[in-house]
Parts: sequence; C-alpha cells; structure tokens
Amino acid sequence: MFDTIAYAQDAAAPAGGAFGMMIPLIAFFAIFYFLLIRPQQKRQKQLQNTINALRAGDTIVTTSGFIGTIDSVIDSNTFMINLGNTKVRILKAGISGTYAEGDKTDNTLIEKK
Repeated sequence: MFDTIAYAQDAAAPAGGAFGMMIPLIAFFAIFYFLLIRPQQKRQKQLQNTINALRAGDTIVTTSGFIGTIDSVIDSNTFMINLGNTKVRILKAGISGTYAEGDKTDNTLIEKK
C-alpha cells in the first residue's frame, strides 16, 4: 500500500563534528586561564617571594589588618612581631604583605561646625 521509504537523519551529530563543538569550549577555558588563573598565580608567587625575603626590622601587615614590625625570625615558618607594646608570634601564612610609611591613610576626624 505505502511503498515510500522514510530516511532518518542523525540529529545528534553536530554540523561541524565533535571538534567543531569543542572549539568554543577550548576558547572559553583559554580566556578563563589568561584573565583569572594566571594573574592570581603571579600575585601569589610575588607575595611568597616578598614573605620569604622578610627580615627583622621590616614592617608588615597581617591578614587581620594589624601593622607590626618583625622583631625576630623564630624559624623558617614563624616570626615574632612587635605591635607597639605587645609581641606576638605569627606564621608566614598570616602575613598579607609589607607596609611602607607612604601607605598610611589620613584617619583624622573632621569636626562638625
């Protein structure tokens, strides 16, 4: 009765093949790497080099925001810092960077008139 033949198309196969689908994905990961991952790795490496070069007398900022002067190097992972009248032991992981006098902000109060 019906002598027609139905031909099915493979709808799952992409037009450009599997490689054509992967090109945007590879481009996305390359952009992600160069804009986010690589700059963060460079900053982390620079911070680690700065922390490894710290010596007694250097002024540092801790991760909690305290500003202190390194009093002594206890071992390869620990410093003794002076926070005014208080001396505190701190790990290298607790240091967020060095502090220079030019980094100060003006925290003076403004009088109301």
